[in-house]
Amino acid sequence: MSGPTLELLVGLHPVTAVEPVLRALARIVTLRAPEPRLPPPDARLATSTDANGIAAALRDDAVPIAVTLRDGEEPPADVAARAAALLVARRPDAPGIPSFGAPVVAWPEPSIDAAAHPPLPPLVRRRWRRLLGLPDPFVVVLGFDPATPLPAGAVRSALATCDVAAVRGPATLLALALGTPVVTDATTARGLGARDDREVVVAPPAGASATAHSLVADERRLARLGTAARQLVEQVHDVAPSARAVARRLGVLTPEQPRTVVHARLAELGTAAGALPAVRALAACEPFVSVAPMRRPA
Repeated sequence: MSGPTLELLVGLHPVTAVEPVLRALARIVTLRAPEPRLPPPDARLATSTDANGIAAALRDDAVPIAVTLRDGEEPPADVAARAAALLVARRPDAPGIPSFGAPVVAWPEPSIDAAAHPPLPPLVRRRWRRLLGLPDPFVVVLGFDPATPLPAGAVRSALATCDVAAVRGPATLLALALGTPVVTDATTARGLGARDDREVVVAPPAGASATAHSLVADERRLARLGTAARQLVEQVHDVAPSARAVARRLGVLTPEQPRTVVHARLAELGTAAGALPAVRALAACEPFVSVAPMRRPA
């Protein structure tokens, strides 16, 4: 990937919760490790206030830097004075965003890169189940007993194709992002800011699997739950807005041109430049691409 470069400064104790932010930033800039033989980066990001090389980076006024804070941490004076942005995690039930001398960018915790996990509606799920020879109906149980036996690499595919999932633990947010109707316990729902019979169905742990199976026949309710689940992720847990805010503060956010966006999406699909799908896609988008520069900002 060409474009602006962002140098990552990592120490022995990085704030690991910032990883989703870094993954989203990787779609905006080129991430790299410190390398003296390379030209200076366009910006830097320290994953903690004690990251290796942060002292020298704070003295380098030519390159903007963002610094990640731990939960409840006060930034040192030199960090607050020099940082273009301070990164802090924010939970759904948090009272607010802390205020420091430098601009603060809060990312949601827990968070997910929603663009990397597009939702699948019920009809698409049903077609995939038929294509893959999966059972129909298909209920996935994770974190409750009896759990669906799945290798770690198959969890996302199972959540993307099932009718409904009884799930708690790290996979819950992924299920919501995929638009999967979710049954979970009260603690998990509260931690995600999800409401009973709105974004999830809350059930006691002993009855979560049975509740999920009982929902299979109610297609309208499942469709409503899946839509609300995705909306919750986009509005509360999506890390992409925070990543763009960091890039903007660092001066490395390059506006995407319509034609560039089309080419990028075709590249993601592995479509060759002269392939018929690429030709047809660009031809179909041409009216919108041509008129985009003429549009006045709202």
